Amino acid sequence: MPEKLYYIQKDGTELGPLSFAQMRSLWGRAEITVRTSFRYEKESIWRPVALLQSELDQPQATAPAQSAQKKGAKKAGDNDKKGCGCLILGVAFLIYIGNTTKPKDTSISVPTSSQQNTVASSQQSDSPKKRPPALSIPEKSEQARTLPSSNGGSTGNRDRLGKTIEGQNWYGASSKELFEKLVQYSVQGDSAAYKKLMLAGLQTGDTTFFKDHEKVLIMDTALFSGLVKVRRTGDVAEFWTSLEAVK
Repeated sequence: MPEKLYYIQKDGTELGPLSFAQMRSLWGRAEITVRTSFRYEKESIWRPVALLQSELDQPQATAPAQSAQKKGAKKAGDNDKKGCGCLILGVAFLIYIGNTTKPKDTSISVPTSSQQNTVASSQQSDSPKKRPPALSIPEKSEQARTLPSSNGGSTGNRDRLGKTIEGQNWYGASSKELFEKLVQYSVQGDSAAYKKLMLAGLQTGDTTFFKDHEKVLIMDTALFSGLVKVRRTGDVAEFWTSLEAVK
C-alpha cells in the first residue's frame, strides 16, 4: 500500500502534501511541534502532531538496538572461529602422536640389480614434462555487476532500473542542501522565496520539475533523510528528490 500523505497548518497556511519522511525531517528540525495540526490526505479532520510523536521518534530509539545486534553477531562469529581453530589444532596433535608412536623398521634391505634398473627407469619416466598453461575464463568483475551507494556496500543494477516518478508536483535539486531548503521554504509558506530559489535553479540547471510516470534511474540514496538521487533515462544530470516520488 502507498504511504499516506500529510497536510499541516503553519502560520495559518495549509502546507502539503508531505511524506512521512518529510514530516520526520521537519520534526527533527523542530519546525513542527506536538501542537502543530495535521490531517491525512483525503480527510478533513485536523489532529495534533502529538499523536505521531512515538512514530516520529522511532528511528532514534531503534538505532542502539541495531548496533547491539551487530555487535552480538560479530562476537558470535569470533567465538565460532576460535572453536574451529582449537578443533584443527587438536586433530593435528593426534595425527602427530600417532606417527611418532609407530615402531620403526630397523632392518636394512639391499636392492638387487634388477630392482636398481627398475628404479632408474621409473625415475626417467617420472621426470617433469612441460605442460601447456591451463586456460581460465575471466569472470565479470564485481564493479561491473554492482554500483556503490552512499550507505556503504553496493546496490545491484536490478534495483536501479525501471523506476518511475509517480504523481505530479515532484521536483528535484542538484544537492541535498538545496532540496531541503526548497522544502523548508514550502513548509514555512514563504512562496516568494520558494519561487525565487526554484527559478534561479531552473536557469542554472540545479533544479527541475518531474513529470508523472517519467522514467528515472536511481544513482544514490539517503534513507535516513528520506531522499534519493535520480537521473532521467538518457540524461546525465542528477537530482535529489523525495524517496516517495520514486516507485
